[in-house]
Amino acid sequence: MRTTSNHNKGFAMIYALLILASIMTSVALTSSLMGLYSSYRLKGYSQGAQARMVATACGESALMAVRNNVYTLGTTSLSISGGNCTYGISGSAPIKIINLTVSSTNFYKRITITTSQVVPVLKTVWVETN
Repeated sequence: MRTTSNHNKGFAMIYALLILASIMTSVALTSSLMGLYSSYRLKGYSQGAQARMVATACGESALMAVRNNVYTLGTTSLSISGGNCTYGISGSAPIKIINLTVSSTNFYKRITITTSQVVPVLKTVWVETN
């Protein structure tokens, strides 16, 4: 009778260890996957920030062209560190419309800049479009 009782205690201990090992494995796997997902999100955030910086630089370049009145009709392409930009300027003074298209790594941004005043101070509205 005692041997059966010892066998039952041994099986209970093995089951408890298996359950504990499966819980620990699931916790480790979950934390590992969360870290991987977090790194992907961080990568996407940094690429989006890079596209935003390229768009800002391109928009500022287009606004300088409007301010100095040295632009051509049609589109102008720029290659800025981290991405490419194309912009077109239309409209008549003081209202100018600048349409930007920015491509940086896996991100694309389209921004419309509208000026309401050029001299003495440049007043603009920036809107991100689809």
